[in-house]
Amino acid sequence: MHIWFDTVSVHQEFFKELTAFLMHLGYQPKQSPTKDLIFVFQKKGKKIAKFSYSLRYGPSLHMKFYANRTYSSFFHEKIRETMESSSFKYTGMIQGAIEGLGYRYQFSDGRKYFLFHREMIELGLPPVHLLKEIKDLLQVQDAHWTLGGQ
Repeated sequence: MHIWFDTVSVHQEFFKELTAFLMHLGYQPKQSPTKDLIFVFQKKGKKIAKFSYSLRYGPSLHMKFYANRTYSSFFHEKIRETMESSSFKYTGMIQGAIEGLGYRYQFSDGRKYFLFHREMIELGLPPVHLLKEIKDLLQVQDAHWTLGGQ
């Protein structure tokens, strides 16, 4: 992780606190062998979060939090952005969601979509004041997996 903190100068305390929290939960950061700087946090085959950095886009946080039933509008809108940016890949109408594990989004016109749980939600560079909520969401997700959830 030293290379991350040597490279990324914005939100350093945010990423340091989040790294410490994820490691406290038992997730180990592993650098991906890519052109961009990417660290994926994984425990027992479960990937819960990813820090990515590119010269073009800067730093970004990606995470899974589908085990949570409630979250602020920031996260709700990031689910929509994730669905739209992938042209609704890995989505379905809620009636067709067999597993029931994933993210739900309802558009203002009434359409309801389901994004399957395998996808991390890209948060970009979240506002620092959301750190507590991010940690809470990650803790619930981790507890879901610890109790045997998919």
